[in-house]
Amino acid sequence: MNYPTYKVYEILYAKYLQRDPNELLSKAGFSLAGKSVADICGGGGRLSLAAQTQGANLIVYVEQERDMIPGILYSQQNIAVCNKTMENFVTYLNSFDAIFCQQGINYWINSVKLELLAERINNNGVLVFNTFYNKPSDFPTVRQYEFNGRKYVEVFYLLDGKVMHTQICEGIAPHFTSFDWVPEEEFVAKLNPWFDVIVEKERNTAFFVCKKRPSA
Repeated sequence: MNYPTYKVYEILYAKYLQRDPNELLSKAGFSLAGKSVADICGGGGRLSLAAQTQGANLIVYVEQERDMIPGILYSQQNIAVCNKTMENFVTYLNSFDAIFCQQGINYWINSVKLELLAERINNNGVLVFNTFYNKPSDFPTVRQYEFNGRKYVEVFYLLDGKVMHTQICEGIAPHFTSFDWVPEEEFVAKLNPWFDVIVEKERNTAFFVCKKRPSA
């Protein structure tokens, strides 16, 4: 599927990007100062820059869509840009104290060997991600709203286990994407061999805090 540039993406999804990335970072449960961090499906780099502000020693920003990578990230001394798919990232040589994925795990959870991902995390380190938890309907749902003076329309529905989603903003070409629907119990079952998983639900979002077991 084709992704727009990060500037267009930030207009299309402005309503969702207003959420403070520090909210997800705080779920790690420890200070990121001096820690090594990976930002998976990093998009516009907001989470990586927030981790930098918190004092992370090394941040690896991972994004497979080259057009989504903001140029400012290349000039940051402690941010390494990794233009790779998740399948390739799990073979990365580095290990991390914390790996974060903001609203992107449904794209790759079923295609990546989670044992390899667990190997990228130090003992007692964490994988933290958020995602929606309400199962979409099989019938198309249409939402219309205004945000920052622009009119938006979203259409989404479930088809053969995948969420079909179209995002429309006036004056911009629509963006279509599809990703796996994964219920909470399936996430926990997939991650349980290597992680102790805590799920926190806030508004329409589920936060998964996955602490790696020392024996993993």
